This record gives sequence, C-alpha cells and structure tokens, in this order.
Amino acid sequence: MRRNAVSLHTDRSRSAPLLTSAVAGRRVTSKAEPKVVICYGELAGQLPYQAWCAAHADVPALTLEIIAEDLGVPSHRVANWLGLSSRAMSRKVRLRRNLSVSESERVLALARIIGQLASTDASSDAQALEAVLRWLGSWFERPVPALAGLPPSAFMDTAEGRQLVSLTVTQILVGSYA
Repeated sequence: MRRNAVSLHTDRSRSAPLLTSAVAGRRVTSKAEPKVVICYGELAGQLPYQAWCAAHADVPALTLEIIAEDLGVPSHRVANWLGLSSRAMSRKVRLRRNLSVSESERVLALARIIGQLASTDASSDAQALEAVLRWLGSWFERPVPALAGLPPSAFMDTAEGRQLVSLTVTQILVGSYA
C-alpha cells in the first residue's frame, strides 16, 4: 500500500491492534481498538458502496485526531467543521470508543477530500505531502471566492456542503479555479 494512499482497514483478530497514520508514519497501539490504517489516496477513489461500507465499519474516534494533526489544525476545530461535538469526540477518544455511522461518514468524507490532494504528484514524498496537508488545513479556514466568500469549513457539516468542497478541490486540481 502506498504511504500516501487513503483507505480504512480493520482487523478484529489481533489482540494488540494498531492505529497507523499513513501520512505521519506514527503508530499508536491500544488493546481496545481494531487495527486501523488510514491511507488518504485510496479513500478519495472509493465508490459510493465502498464509502458506505467504510462508514459502517468500526472507525475509532482517534481517527479524527490523527486527521486534525495531519492538517495542523486543533481537533476541536475539525470536529466543529464537521458539525460534531468536540467534547463528545474528546470523550470518545479518551475512552477509546468508535464513532457512530453518522460521525464516521463525516470524518471519512473529510479524509476523502484530503485524499484528492494527497494522491497528486505534488505529494509524492513525505515532505511534499506534509506541506500539501498543512496548506489544506489553512485553506479550510480561509474565505474562498468560489464558495461565496465563505471558508470551506463552513460547508463541512452537511453532505451537500462536503460535496461542494470536494468539487471545489477538484476544480483547483484541474485548474478551472485558482
């Protein structure tokens, strides 16, 4: 699997599961969680059925914190972008709980948007990928003319808004919006 790819895999058969951020290369172990690998590029290319299956998998709440760290944004702000309670997310992380299906869908949709950029040639090595992720983290909080002058983070709390942000990222990638 490519280092900057995106997917979510779980393995319930392991007694000491592993959570790995493919971007940062960190490993966090916990006996309470299944093995999880986040690979941004693969998530971006998921078909709708695959996205549905991923949202119904046991997605650890720690996934939100890893994504926030990769973006260089505090996890409470990322939770707020997604319309999630930052206190509830912190509690789930502390107690090593999984996200609900609705929470998983929102977090994984953000990971898919990240994957749109993570799977480009510009992010072919670890340093370049880290720079792309940091840029994306700051872009989410800046006003964007293509989004009526609102920051992309303002749209992340609904499925339609996340789709609009994804379309805007696609337009940036193909050069139809700068």
